[in-house]
Amino acid sequence: MRYAIVTYSQTPSGKYDEQFILSTKIKNKDLDIATVILDYQDRKVVKMRLPDATTEDRKFDKINDFYKQHYRVQIEEVEELYSIRNKLVEMVADEQDTEEESTAEVQS
Repeated sequence: MRYAIVTYSQTPSGKYDEQFILSTKIKNKDLDIATVILDYQDRKVVKMRLPDATTEDRKFDKINDFYKQHYRVQIEEVEELYSIRNKLVEMVADEQDTEEESTAEVQS
């Protein structure tokens, strides 16, 4: 799961329902109707459609912290997944750098 997609809809009684979904991709429909879309791989806000939100309110960490109060288990699982992924990417990059340095030394 890469994205958190949050949609609010108003009920006939005037109250709002909140739908929180974790997804591997964003559909066109999500871009049209979602209120908030967070990208956990790049740790960025894809969409934020709350008219009274300040610039500070629109930052990834601030929004993530808000939803983490309500969906802690799900969000922590996604964050752990991307933490491991990012460490693996760094390890592979470090290994490639080491191999390139070794190759350069042998060619010298």
